[in-house]
Amino acid sequence: MGDVPTGDSDLDFVQILETLITVVQKTAFIDNQPVDLGDGSLLSAAEIHLIDMAGKHPHDTISALAGRMGVTKSAVSQMVQKLVVKGYLNRCREEGNRKNICLHLTPIGKKAFAWHKSLHSCVDEQICSYIASIPFKERQNLLELLIRLNATIDHSMQIRDDHIKNFLSTYSPDSP
Repeated sequence: MGDVPTGDSDLDFVQILETLITVVQKTAFIDNQPVDLGDGSLLSAAEIHLIDMAGKHPHDTISALAGRMGVTKSAVSQMVQKLVVKGYLNRCREEGNRKNICLHLTPIGKKAFAWHKSLHSCVDEQICSYIASIPFKERQNLLELLIRLNATIDHSMQIRDDHIKNFLSTYSPDSP
């Protein structure tokens, strides 16, 4: 694991990193599993999240939803097309502005929206229950850690790209 301390006194440090990696990998695995809500088609996590955004923000345009989701307008447009074909969304023109397209959930779209909301309610309840059992100071420390991890992840692509350049400029097949 690179320059991570590995002495006995650093065992907790290594365990924290390994556990964090496991949590991220499990989350990615779950996110990659399509969901079947009994309507004859599978929904990806990205599609479910778009349905969720369309349900929470029914007057948003595709551009606005793309901004909320942190993806391109093109990516949202492609997903919208798939969800229209699958029967989860309808497109409509905004009154007074024929250029802007809004999205509305169909009945099965509303079902997917409700399912996603209830899933998060169950999962969030378990997480919040655990967090509530932690003393206030430890919760503050946890929040600070998560904020710092988020900032690191925000910059992780640049860190990775810089590391690749540095590594390749110094790597030798003869090095240990």
